[in-house]
Amino acid sequence: MLIAPNGLGKSWDFWRPGSRDTGFAKAVLDDVEKRFPIDRSSLMVSGYSWGSSMAWRFACEAGDEVGVLLGISGTLYDQTEECVTGPVEVRHVHGLKDTVMDFPYGPTGEETGPIRLWQRTNICPDNTMVKSNWKTSQAFTRYQWENCVSGKNITLDVHGGGHWIAKGWLEQLLKELLGDKPS
Repeated sequence: MLIAPNGLGKSWDFWRPGSRDTGFAKAVLDDVEKRFPIDRSSLMVSGYSWGSSMAWRFACEAGDEVGVLLGISGTLYDQTEECVTGPVEVRHVHGLKDTVMDFPYGPTGEETGPIRLWQRTNICPDNTMVKSNWKTSQAFTRYQWENCVSGKNITLDVHGGGHWIAKGWLEQLLKELLGDKPS
């Protein structure tokens, strides 16, 4: 089931903790749960650009209610924030040349900057990271942490482009998340 709410004024309030829209999103889910048989443990929260940043905010504040965070070209800019817990799985994609939602390099310029918050929340040591390359219509560098102390997984896909989703990326990620054999 796809549930696609929008924030007040057709935007989202995600910049700081305690967002009014996190409560709104929880209320939407509560309403949907009253009407339909949903399994919240399999909840996937996603968005693109500002919607991705709101998905991050929701995942940080809703904690274990989120099974998968699928972030696309938008994060929380303050990667030093504290989240009590987080999604079972984090998947994020971002372009190095994104000029709309700038790529958030790490403090010393590292490409893993966009997921520092989840890496810290899930206690994922740098020495557990596996780096690989793969391709759809665009080449990606993939950073994966599958041995975090929390038992949760983090995947970051980085491409050399801008503020877009490369053709085939979402299809590939959904196949992986659903356990289908990658193409």
